[in-house]
Amino acid sequence: MDKASVYGTEDCGFESRRRWSIIILNRMPPVFFKAPLPINYKAPKGRIVPLKNPEIRLGKTLVTLTPRRIKAEALEKVRMALKRVLKKKTERIVDAHATYPVTKKPEGVKMGQGKGRVHHHVARVPAGYPIIRLPQLSPFVPGELPIFVAFQRALSNLPVNCTFRSQLNSFPVDSWAQSHNVKTNLEVKMRKVGIDKILTEKESKERLELLSEELEKKNKEELLRVLNDFRHSFEALLAKYRRLIHTDPEFRLEFLEMLNTLSIDPLLPQQRNGSHKFPSINTAIDLLTPSSNRLGELCTLMVEICTSTRNENGGIYELSYIVSLIPESYRVTETEVLRAANELKHLGFQLTEISGRHYLLSDVELTESQEKCLSLSSQLGRGINSKDVSDHCGFTQEQAQVVLWELSRLGLVWVDFENSEEGKLINT
Repeated sequence: MDKASVYGTEDCGFESRRRWSIIILNRMPPVFFKAPLPINYKAPKGRIVPLKNPEIRLGKTLVTLTPRRIKAEALEKVRMALKRVLKKKTERIVDAHATYPVTKKPEGVKMGQGKGRVHHHVARVPAGYPIIRLPQLSPFVPGELPIFVAFQRALSNLPVNCTFRSQLNSFPVDSWAQSHNVKTNLEVKMRKVGIDKILTEKESKERLELLSEELEKKNKEELLRVLNDFRHSFEALLAKYRRLIHTDPEFRLEFLEMLNTLSIDPLLPQQRNGSHKFPSINTAIDLLTPSSNRLGELCTLMVEICTSTRNENGGIYELSYIVSLIPESYRVTETEVLRAANELKHLGFQLTEISGRHYLLSDVELTESQEKCLSLSSQLGRGINSKDVSDHCGFTQEQAQVVLWELSRLGLVWVDFENSEEGKLINT
C-alpha cells in the first residue's frame, strides 16, 4: 500500500493526519498511572541548634527565652488569639512553623523494631528567636491596649517563656518630622486663647456633665434591677418557709438573725422616696407574715428599752416615754405600744394607769396604798409628805411614813432635803 492510497490523496493535508491519529489512539489500550509508594524515612530528632547571631527585627516582637519544641496545635491557637484581638486589618507575622515530624508508637507496643509512625509535627525554636512580630514603629505603652492584650493572649497559649522587645530605629527624616509636628501642635495650642478657649472649656464641661448624668442613670437602673431580683428571691423564700417561720421558734430565730445580717428590720414599714418607688423587702415581710409577728417584735424592742433604762427610772416606764425612744422610722403609735404592753404581762410586767397616764412596771408590784400615794403626788403637782398622805388618803401618820419609806426603798421616789425644812418632802 503506497502513501497515496493510505491518505487517499497526496495533498490530504493536516486534517487527514489528525483523523488518522485519533483512530490510532482509540485502538490503543488504556494507560494507568501507578501511585507512588510510601517512603520509609527516619524522622530527625536532634538537638535544637542555637542561634549564632541574635535575631533583631523591626517592630514589636515576642522573643523566646529558652529553647523549646512547640506543637502545631499551640501555634494555631496563637494565630487564632492574635486574630480575635487584632482583627484582620492589623499586620502580624508568626515566624515559627511546625515542620519537624515527631513519631510515636501505639499503646502497648514494646521498644525496638525501629521508630513508630508520625504522630504530630513541631517547630524547633531556639532561645532568642522572635516567634511573633508586629511590624509597627509606633511607640508602645504597656496597658490595656489591643497590642498588649494580643501578646498576653498569645503568651498564654505558648509552652515557653518569652519576653517583649520593641525595636524602633530613629532616622533623621523621622526626627525632623517629629520636631515639625511638635512645633505645629504648639502653635495650634498657643492660638487657643480668648473666647475660643472659653467656649472649648464650656463644651468639655457640658460633655462631662452629660456623661456623668448618663453614668448615674445607668448605675441607678442597674441597682434597681439587682434590688428587684433580690426582692423576688426573698419573696419566694418567705412563701416557701412561711409555715416554719410561724410555727418553729428555732427556725424563726435563725430567720431573724439572717435579717439582722442583711440589715433588714422587720418593724420598718414600706418606704417611698418621692416619685421613685424602690423595692422594699419589708413590704414582702408585711404581706407574708401576720400582724402578730410585728407585735412580737415590738414587745422585744420594748423589753430592750426597759432593760437599758431601768437604772434611770427604777422600773416604772411611762408609755409616752417608751414611744419617744422608739425610732420614728418604725411609725409606731401609742395604741400599738399599749397592745404590746398588755402582751408583756405574761413576762412579769404590769400595766397600770395613774391620773390618766399609762405606766409599765417591770418586776415591781405596787400595792393599793402605794398607787394612791403616786396618784396624789400627780394630782397635787408637787412633792408630798406624810401629813398630805394622811389627810387625803385616810392613813394614819405611821402608815403614811411606812408607805413613803417603801416607795423610796424601791427607788420610785426621792427625798428632797433642800426644799423641806424637816427633810420629809417626797418627790416622785
